[in-house]
Amino acid sequence: AAQIRLHADILSMKTLKCRCGRQMPAMELADHAMVCNKLACYTGIHRHDTVVNAIMACLRRHGFTVANAITGMHAGSDKADFTVYSLGMGGALCVDVSVTHPCAEHTVLASATTPGAAAGKREQLKERHHGDAARRHNYVFCPWVFETLGRWGDRVTSDMKLLEHTVPDPLWFRKDMAQSIALAIQQGNADMPAHAAGATDRAVGPAV
Repeated sequence: AAQIRLHADILSMKTLKCRCGRQMPAMELADHAMVCNKLACYTGIHRHDTVVNAIMACLRRHGFTVANAITGMHAGSDKADFTVYSLGMGGALCVDVSVTHPCAEHTVLASATTPGAAAGKREQLKERHHGDAARRHNYVFCPWVFETLGRWGDRVTSDMKLLEHTVPDPLWFRKDMAQSIALAIQQGNADMPAHAAGATDRAVGPAV
């Protein structure tokens, strides 16, 4: 029912083979796709871009100026996702979005005892990768991390509360953003088994 509502591809009950080479029933593939380390280029990027595009569109609907991440901020190809200009937040925000699964191998033990542990670990990783570079360019670095089951990281939760105070209708902003992000994450989650099985090569383009 969720896949039909989200217009996602519907998988049959037959045995399927993941792109990593492992065979399993279709129902098991859904869970496997969430944690398979070999699927990042097919599943993680697709879901990430879906969420990034949804956030950027929502921010623009509420009057924020949003642009692609600044180029040249990093020596390599790695960069943050986009920038938001908000005087109420102290200037330009450099945002790096990430979606992580609490049952992934490197976070499952921590997540079992501490709610939000997966998001917290990813926030720390993003801060190490981007924080200093963003500050050198006079940006406020914002690692916005979401867990696949719906929980938001502490930083994005606090940043959204601050952004609420800079828009004409805070309640609408809060509801619009929460719904946009939730739908984008679940759309990405629903598409992951199909990507894992090679049933679709649909991809979301870079955020604009």
